[in-house]
Amino acid sequence: DLTLNLSGPAPASGLVVNINSSNLAAVTVPSTVTFAATKTSVTVPVTGIAVGTSVIHASAAALADTTATVNVVNVGAIGLPSNATVGLGAQVFFPVTLPTPAPAGGVTVSLASTDTSKLTISAASITIPAGQTGPATQPMITGVNVGTASITASATGYTSATQPVQIFATVSFVPPTLTITGVAPVTAVLNLSSAAPAGGLTVNLSSSNPGVANVAGPTATFLAGQATVNVPLTTGTPGTAVIHASGTNIPDATFTLTILPAGSVNVPATLSPSLGQSVPLNVSLSSAPSSSVTITLVSSDPSRVSISSPTVTIPAGQTTPFIQPQVTGLNIGTATISASAPGYTSGSTAVQVGATIAFQQPSLTITGAVTQNLTLNLSAAAPAGGLTINLSSSN
Repeated sequence: DLTLNLSGPAPASGLVVNINSSNLAAVTVPSTVTFAATKTSVTVPVTGIAVGTSVIHASAAALADTTATVNVVNVGAIGLPSNATVGLGAQVFFPVTLPTPAPAGGVTVSLASTDTSKLTISAASITIPAGQTGPATQPMITGVNVGTASITASATGYTSATQPVQIFATVSFVPPTLTITGVAPVTAVLNLSSAAPAGGLTVNLSSSNPGVANVAGPTATFLAGQATVNVPLTTGTPGTAVIHASGTNIPDATFTLTILPAGSVNVPATLSPSLGQSVPLNVSLSSAPSSSVTITLVSSDPSRVSISSPTVTIPAGQTTPFIQPQVTGLNIGTATISASAPGYTSGSTAVQVGATIAFQQPSLTITGAVTQNLTLNLSAAAPAGGLTINLSSSN
């Protein structure tokens, strides 16, 4: 405030004096003040608006203009917490301070969030009493959605401040590990540390071993107000897979799924059919299943070894099929038969296809230098493309 003095006592009716500021952007004053009867001084309230200088004028009829210069200076920067974090749906104090004790009349600090969809603050403004560097009660921030937003603080005569705030959440699988026997659909349960915000919350999903277990989609979404979501998994072969879930400001959470073999697919270690011959491939399971199991059969070289059926089914409660598949030797050489079923340890059979040859005449006498033919017989019809035999003479 300024004090305006009069050279003599004011008249019985008082005396009104006009007041104005040369820089209303920096300083404001009332348009008039009144000297009470017989008084020689009056207080002129002065309000600083922004850093700057203003000349205050006082004048009245028959009174010469008088002036006073008011400088609004920057006291310093408002203090806000750095590296602040708040959990989704949580509240924490967000201390606001002045660099020096507030002057007489106190200081009003305006507060705002740059993104209220992610972060809110409990008060649009706070008052710091005279002689104090902080308010009686500090404001609180609330995490509305994961991400980053900033809080800004401003007050007349002080340097404004802005500080970013990280809003985070956590997710967790319940239970974090699971072991099953045999291949079967699995649903993992993913929990969020707080109810999802309006619009829901999406996290990213992945599998360390998709061949064992894979997620149905690359993301999972918590619906607004919900804190649990189911994550369906498709399973493939026995083994271990780690399912990951994470997102923006959401640390990675894991679910470890171990699939144990339901048993083994058993086939003979070796088979030796002759060329053109078919022999049974005795397929069995190590234990009787509770539901039927389809076994896939594959030849590594179908031009040499064929299988009568690409699959064979073993009924529930049985360990062998009603009819065993047949393996046929199509050409001389080797091939491998693989037998597999989801959730079972695979089996394989090494197949060696052979044949025999024999001269129809075990001996022949030739008189003189003439040519005669021998007949060579094969134990079975030659395969497509024919069969070449090496010949030699001992003499």
